[in-house]
Amino acid sequence: MDADLAALWLEILDRLADAAAVPGHRMRFVTIATTAADSTPRARMVVLRTCATDPLSIDFYTDIRSGKWAEIAANGAVELLAWDPEDRVQLRLTGLGTCHTANATARLAWDGLRVESRNLWRQAQIPGQTIDNPHDAPPLRGDDDAYGDFGVVRLGVERAEYLHLHMSGQLRAAFTAAPDGLRGMWLAP
Repeated sequence: MDADLAALWLEILDRLADAAAVPGHRMRFVTIATTAADSTPRARMVVLRTCATDPLSIDFYTDIRSGKWAEIAANGAVELLAWDPEDRVQLRLTGLGTCHTANATARLAWDGLRVESRNLWRQAQIPGQTIDNPHDAPPLRGDDDAYGDFGVVRLGVERAEYLHLHMSGQLRAAFTAAPDGLRGMWLAP
């Protein structure tokens, strides 16, 4: 891989690591796409929670009663899209999502959450469930019940694409994991 591609790969890793570590980062909220049981695409926003770089993997958290959990458990194909509006950089990460609940990965993530964040899993309603009135919230459940519905999805990245949109010229590259190491290539924007 040439030096410019290698430097670009390091930039991608830095952007993702910063997005996972810094609340309010421009790439912290990302879109993930999955495939539903009826083969239709589904996209939704998640919070990028952790980033490991060797090999590249991304974690996000979800309620295991949600549609996205079922879709990833049934068909692990996931694509993540991140956009930095200030730098005009788009990242697309494609790979296999694995589901973790009630195991060491999930426990470590749960224990690292602030109490306010844990409240998202204390809701008794199932995500997407029909309700009569959005203002009639049932009481929050306890920590044990909430943890029982908590899941970590780890996206093992098999392909990463970088696109920089700029008036003076656009730049696009792709990186793929291979048995003999990382491969990078330039792409037409």
